[in-house]
Amino acid sequence: MKSILNKIWLIIVANILMGCSSQLRYGGAVAQEVPAPYTKQNKVIPYLEDHYLVSQHEEAIYKILVAEIARLRGNNLLAAQYFLDVAQKTKNAKLAESATEIAFLAKQDDLAMNAARLWVSLTPNNPNVHQILGKLFLNQKRPDEALKHLDIILNILKDNPEKLNTILEGMLEQQKQGRALKFLQRLVKNKPNHPTVLFIYARVLINANKLTPALAVLKKLLKIVPDHEQAVPLYAYILEKQHKITAAINWLRTTLEKFPDKQEWRLMFARMLADNGNYQESIKEFKRLLLKYPNQADILYALGILSLQTNNNSAAKLYFTKLTSKVERADSANYYLGQIAQREKDFQNAIKWYKQIQGGPNYINAQTKIALILKKLGKLEQAINHLQTVAENHPKNAIRLLQLEAELLFNAKLYDKALDTYNKAIKLDPDNTEILYLRALLYEKMGNLTKLEQELRRILVIDPDNVTAINALGYSLAENSQRYAEAYKLIQKAFSLKPNDYYILDSMGWILYKMGRYVEAIAYLRKAYTKKADAEIAAHLGEALWQNGEQKEAKIIWQNALQNFPKDKELQKVMRRFLSN
Repeated sequence: MKSILNKIWLIIVANILMGCSSQLRYGGAVAQEVPAPYTKQNKVIPYLEDHYLVSQHEEAIYKILVAEIARLRGNNLLAAQYFLDVAQKTKNAKLAESATEIAFLAKQDDLAMNAARLWVSLTPNNPNVHQILGKLFLNQKRPDEALKHLDIILNILKDNPEKLNTILEGMLEQQKQGRALKFLQRLVKNKPNHPTVLFIYARVLINANKLTPALAVLKKLLKIVPDHEQAVPLYAYILEKQHKITAAINWLRTTLEKFPDKQEWRLMFARMLADNGNYQESIKEFKRLLLKYPNQADILYALGILSLQTNNNSAAKLYFTKLTSKVERADSANYYLGQIAQREKDFQNAIKWYKQIQGGPNYINAQTKIALILKKLGKLEQAINHLQTVAENHPKNAIRLLQLEAELLFNAKLYDKALDTYNKAIKLDPDNTEILYLRALLYEKMGNLTKLEQELRRILVIDPDNVTAINALGYSLAENSQRYAEAYKLIQKAFSLKPNDYYILDSMGWILYKMGRYVEAIAYLRKAYTKKADAEIAAHLGEALWQNGEQKEAKIIWQNALQNFPKDKELQKVMRRFLSN
């Protein structure tokens, strides 16, 4: 009786633990409750005593249990060995499959091969076992044996090209590119007209950046299957990658004339047209798609963007308004509706749309646009309050929002408040050279040239090759002091870093003018003015020409600049200084 009870208890425990292991396998909450197998010197010791009179069935259950626990604890070698042992004795295909897959994952190729041979003997028409055998033979550089198993797969799945494609790709996925190509070349030689083989071969060629051979393979495939679902867009993709966008577009256009119901191809065609600037034809294609899929968010979005691109605001509003009901695109739709309203100077509606944005990449942009609109409407205090509220709720964007706040205050000539705001930003990010530079410009506006110089030098400690700060410091010294040699040295360094920048060319011309080297100064200033017909550069060039005795040309330069910049005070000041005499 005791022996029978012991055996019953063993079976109950085994079944309970098998249940636990099943929960472990699928992420159950009892993972920590499974006991470790009793071990001695790293070898599993069966804890079934001889007097239990264990049956083969009970032994199988026990070994399966050990295998499951070993697998869950990362001991794949032990798991595979136990699964294979039971599979050999019971001729169970599922256990042979488990042994094969676990051994393969553990990179125990010999064990995996033994298990796979058992598995294939039990299920000779299962393509998965032939796939693993093919992988194993490829790993062992035995392509002939791998091809035999692939032939079997091709026959088994001749009416299921999608699964065949998956199986074949799976067989090659861990192979080195060169080995995979050589194997496929042999396969194509054996199966020269097999669509799936040709398609996979083309894919591998593309991955190896062999685009022209891939194109030739696809051309052959499309003669066999003209409407191959994946080959047609892949052919167009290769042409596009080769920068033959017109050829790709024409290819898709011709193919769609033959197969007008292929909507995925049409979507690619419409996208390519848009990328190539063929907006009207792209809109036409997207409209055809919209008739087929009237609620498809991506199509509505594309039509909205293309309508904006072609300045058709009414159509864009229609598409984006429909899009607001689609959760995945609602924020983008609200953003563009806000932009349209702002463009049309419908500021109240612009604010309304922007405020409906809940998150996403356009959220902070929308909040800054609200502040700018409020400032434009003369509501500076409300704009500042809005930015401060957003910054409190989104501290990651505080620097950017403080920068805008300071700029609004700067433009309103509230310099002390702007300085306080920049100071807050610098406290958050002391080495932010952009904010430091903006604060330096503010110091210049406030007439604090000492602070201006200190700030620019602080930037150069952080970033010694900051060309903007180097140029600004050199120009400031040239303009506001007699330290011309120091200014010239700084501007020379800036010029060596960016010799074609018109601001630096202007600075170089100006320091040379200050040093009395008028001919050299004029050469630099002319080059700067050619690159950028700016009011300040025109003022400098005219002054240098005047002092060099070329008053007539100086007047022409100033008068032309004044026509383009009639409100520029610095230009007017220079002209009054020289022309009033």
